[in-house]
Amino acid sequence: MNAVIHNPDAIVQPRQILVATDLCDSNYLLPVAIAQAKTTGAHLTLVHAFINPAIPSISAQGLVPPDGGMDAEEFAERILAELVKRARAEGVTCDSVVRQGFSAAEALRDEIHRTGAERVIMGTHGRGRIGQLVLGSVAKSLLRSLEIPIFAVGPHVRAPEAFATPRRILHPVSLQGYYRENVEVVRRLAEFHKAELILMHSIEPDAGDTGGAARDLNWAKRQLDASVEDPSTLIVNLRTHVSYGEVISEILQGASHFEVDWIVLGWNEKRRSPAFAESAAYRVMAAASVPVFTLPHHLPHPAAHAQQKSEAAGMRQ
Repeated sequence: MNAVIHNPDAIVQPRQILVATDLCDSNYLLPVAIAQAKTTGAHLTLVHAFINPAIPSISAQGLVPPDGGMDAEEFAERILAELVKRARAEGVTCDSVVRQGFSAAEALRDEIHRTGAERVIMGTHGRGRIGQLVLGSVAKSLLRSLEIPIFAVGPHVRAPEAFATPRRILHPVSLQGYYRENVEVVRRLAEFHKAELILMHSIEPDAGDTGGAARDLNWAKRQLDASVEDPSTLIVNLRTHVSYGEVISEILQGASHFEVDWIVLGWNEKRRSPAFAESAAYRVMAAASVPVFTLPHHLPHPAAHAQQKSEAAGMRQ
């Protein structure tokens, strides 16, 4: 396991960002990546992954290599080279690579390990039905297996470059497991971007409920208000919101109601089912009108987190 996973600083301010592109999505992913690289000081690596080098990548079906003997790999390399020039012209350090693998997800994972990437930026849909299925499958696979954040731009996000850096962040809170560690990391993310932080919790309707909903809402509101460590030290605005309804729908409605720029999803380590968590996260990604940022599967255990804070305090003395 890469030690950087347990470093909240790398989540907030990555040194290396990998941009997974099918080439057709570069027109909106590249501006997003450039903006984030400028904000964090990160190096960009643009990656195009495909399975069979003998045919053009299915996910890049909108781009067809011209006649003249140029194969799909060479064609992709030429396009990526132009994208690298654009990034460098903006003052961002950038390189690119075309990867082959047993699957696109496997090729991307290999490149993440090679570069030590601390964040992935990617789209979740392609051009046409086949492209949508390919990229959807890749996104789901990476959600299940990666332990670095994914910044995902879904099919309903218009003008993604407008959401490259957030003014408001919505973080759904489970109130289970190590949710306080998730909240702390999202707090740091909001403070880094000087963004308003909105914490929300949704209570699923219970068919057998006989009037306990109000009590549940009051309890959840108290827990949510108490989830931020020492709120008096917050340097950004904080709002908390509790709703009653199906969780995915409530998250999407909350994002619209509060006009947020990012939805940041955490993982419930205590009761997390990888398949369920991946499915729920992808459902939000696919339906949200703003980008979705997923936290790694494994955040520091409370004891480890306390030790890190103690060590950091000692270093400042």
